[in-house]
Amino acid sequence: MTRRRDVRLLYTGFGSPSTPAMLEALGRSSRYRAHIIATDMQPLAGNLYLDQVAERYVVPEAGPGLEYVDAVCDLVGRERADVYLSTCEEEYIWIAQYRDRLERLGCRLLLPSYDALALSYDKRRTYRTLEERGYRFPLIPTVDAPVAGAAAEILDRFGGEAILKATDRSGAREVHLVDDAAELARRLDSARHRGVDCIVQRFLRGSEWNVSTLHDHDGRLLYAVPRRKIEDRPIKSSTLAAVIEDHDAIRAAAVEVVERLGLTPGFNNVELLELEGEPYLIEVNGGRIAAQDQNLVNAGINLADYFLDLVFEEPVEPVTDYRRGLVSLKIRMDVITTVDALLAEERPFGV
Repeated sequence: MTRRRDVRLLYTGFGSPSTPAMLEALGRSSRYRAHIIATDMQPLAGNLYLDQVAERYVVPEAGPGLEYVDAVCDLVGRERADVYLSTCEEEYIWIAQYRDRLERLGCRLLLPSYDALALSYDKRRTYRTLEERGYRFPLIPTVDAPVAGAAAEILDRFGGEAILKATDRSGAREVHLVDDAAELARRLDSARHRGVDCIVQRFLRGSEWNVSTLHDHDGRLLYAVPRRKIEDRPIKSSTLAAVIEDHDAIRAAAVEVVERLGLTPGFNNVELLELEGEPYLIEVNGGRIAAQDQNLVNAGINLADYFLDLVFEEPVEPVTDYRRGLVSLKIRMDVITTVDALLAEERPFGV
């Protein structure tokens, strides 16, 4: 039996919904044995207290200041971390900007460039850039500079239903379905007063999909796996139920989004909607796996092995087959610990 390689893995944003997928992949790995150093900005993030965690820390809030990056670099040195991983875009975008600091400490990572990630986090810039770069598929009709005074006109243009979205939030945060001009005007005013930049899009009624992708350092596609969402909520930004199925157009559109935005190497998750055979981009979650990727692991794609093979520059071949028909269903679980085990909020590591 081949001896597994020991890895000291600094895993930030550990409270993310995507963490269980990577933990299952690590647990199934026949190639790597991970010593997990987990961090989060929230001391009560339940994942921090899972049995798989060897060390746990609270870190400062990530942002344009260097407190978060400094804390991560301090932890790399203190814990002798070989590899950095995160599934929280609010955190790893800053590591992407200062990746050279981790690399000088001997810590490896797998992320697209900071510029590509910043582009993908801004929905307005994402749609404009795709148009400019010759994206071949249709885009959802969008008002990219909406004002409250034009709410009635916008709704009339979009047939009486619209989606209001913050440009720089992922998932279901600041996403609202509206069919009333007064409500749309109120929400636009509220967003303006809170400093939240928004777009408004036509609400399309079709089947929603997401596609998980992985590219290597040369930009070669290793896999692109579509999932169809099998639930009836009108807004499915946070997926509760999805099944792995083939859809050539959805897959092709997702891969083109990732590649035209320059989101390689690494993981990405692309949200799309299919209407009358055409794929429409909803958003792209650049640089990370998805919470639903647990069904990829069970379908025969070990995310951890692919990730670690890439960061250690081991030979990697594209996925040639995986199991279709697997359904991921969201559940809620509690993590039980003790008061003494809880991390302190007052003094995050490195502050």
